[in-house]
Amino acid sequence: MTEADLQANHDTSGEDLLEMLEGLAVRLPEAIRERDAGDALRATDEAVVQAEADIAMLERLAGILTLAQESIGADERVRLQEDVLELEHAGDVISAAANAQTLDAAAEELSSLPNRVQLVERVISRAWQARVDGTFGASDGLGRVLQEIPETRNLGAKISRLHAEAIALKHRQDDADTLAEAFAQFQTQLSRFHAELARVGASKEVVDFLVAVSERESRLDMVTDEVRGWLFDRNALRLFKISL
Repeated sequence: MTEADLQANHDTSGEDLLEMLEGLAVRLPEAIRERDAGDALRATDEAVVQAEADIAMLERLAGILTLAQESIGADERVRLQEDVLELEHAGDVISAAANAQTLDAAAEELSSLPNRVQLVERVISRAWQARVDGTFGASDGLGRVLQEIPETRNLGAKISRLHAEAIALKHRQDDADTLAEAFAQFQTQLSRFHAELARVGASKEVVDFLVAVSERESRLDMVTDEVRGWLFDRNALRLFKISL
C-alpha cells in the first residue's frame, strides 16, 4: 500500500465511521421506543454516545497525518496500516447493524473503539513530534550560540524564544488546520531570523555554517577561512568543537 493509499484509507475510515455512527444513532432511538431488539439496542445506543469523542479524535488524527506522514518510519507505517484496517472492519460491522444479533456485534465493536483509536493516536503523535523536533529542535542550540556573541545576542534570544514556542506544538491539542498554520508561521519566522544573520556582517558562508550547526548538519569543509575569521573576530571559536 502506498503512502497515498494509507492516507486515503485513514481519511475514509474516519469519515465512514462517523457517517455510520450518525446513521445508527438516528435509527436507534426509534427502534428502542418500539422495543424491537430490547437490550441489544439499548447497549448499542449507549456505545454510540460513548464513541463520539473517539470518532472526533480519529478525524483530528486524519488531519494531523497529512502533516506528519513523512516522519513515520517503515515499521510504524505497517502498524498504522493494520490499525486502520481494524477500524475499517469495525465500520463494516457497525454499518451492517439492523437486528438484535448484528446490533450486539456493533456494540462490541464500538466498545473497542477507544483502544483502537489510541493505537492510531500513538503512531501519529510520535510522527508529529518527530516532525516538530526535526524542524525546530536544533534552533535552541543556534540561539544559545548567538547569544554568546555580543553582535548577535538579541537575535539569539529571539531564536531561543521561537524554539520554545515551536517545540510546544508537539503537545498542543488544536485541530490539524490550526497546527499546520502555526507550524508554517514558525517556519517563516525562523527563515527570517536566518536572513537577519546576513545583516550583522555574516556572509553566506557564515550563515550557511551557523544554520547547518543549528540543524546538526555541519561538515568540516564548511569551516572555511572566512567562517573561522568571522568567529575569531567575535571571540566565538571557543563555542565550537570538531568531532570526527
